[in-house]
Amino acid sequence: MALELIITSPQEAGFVKNIEWNYEELKREVAAKAEEYKGIAYTEDNVKDMKSDKALLNKFRTAIEDERKRVKKLCLEPYERFEQQIKDVVSLIDEPIKLIDGQLKEIDNRYKAEKKALCQDIYNRNIDTLRGVVPFDRAFHDYYLNKTMTEKKIEEEMKGMFSRVNEELDTIESLHSEYEMQIKAAYISSLDLSTALREKERLEMAKRAMEERKALEEKKAAEAKLAAGNEVMNPPESPISKPPSETAQNSQEAVLETKDTMVTIDFRVTCSREQLQLLKTFLVTNKINYGPVPK
Repeated sequence: MALELIITSPQEAGFVKNIEWNYEELKREVAAKAEEYKGIAYTEDNVKDMKSDKALLNKFRTAIEDERKRVKKLCLEPYERFEQQIKDVVSLIDEPIKLIDGQLKEIDNRYKAEKKALCQDIYNRNIDTLRGVVPFDRAFHDYYLNKTMTEKKIEEEMKGMFSRVNEELDTIESLHSEYEMQIKAAYISSLDLSTALREKERLEMAKRAMEERKALEEKKAAEAKLAAGNEVMNPPESPISKPPSETAQNSQEAVLETKDTMVTIDFRVTCSREQLQLLKTFLVTNKINYGPVPK
């Protein structure tokens, strides 16, 4: 059965087209009266007349406005009844719409949950050694849940991403940088090779700046020693204690010189689960053996 709204009364011709009243006549009279008031020059002696004229005009204005409101109410009464009746019918229609909408959402949510589980399965089949580098949440995209994204398309995209990550990690290793660990950490955090290369450049610039600063300090020390030798012949040698910054710098250089020596260090860390996963990824990626501390 087809549902249709039918207006039986009034028909199109039955609606009020125009409200007839003495508009032109009254407008002319009011305009003429208003023109008279424009020419009146009131004085202090005419205050009583001014107040009387104002009261008369206000009374007439109120009478006209009251009539406008009365006619408006008469015109709107049938519409307001009609509007409320329409709202009653619409509320009845809204009930099944909400029920259908709820079921559609339930079906859609179930579909998305099943599709995401499929994406997880695709991820598990292809992640291989990158599990710690690319967790599922970074490999998954919301648009994978669209019906246009087939299992084949999703698998192709994930495989492409994993292949790119492996290639970029190989690129970082091929640089043979002394800062390889830090560069890889920057890459794992962003999965962006340009970001990792910027970190490499930053570290190298910091090292050059440190070396230039050290050379300048050594030059100043040599010049100071030469100047002291010119003042005193054969001055007794006295030990010069190194400032803490130079001692720390020498310690860092010693670590760099022995970086290829295998050492075993027991230590404890306090961090979040996410940070612990990054630490584990870092150790695995850089082929560093780790395990529990023997009791």
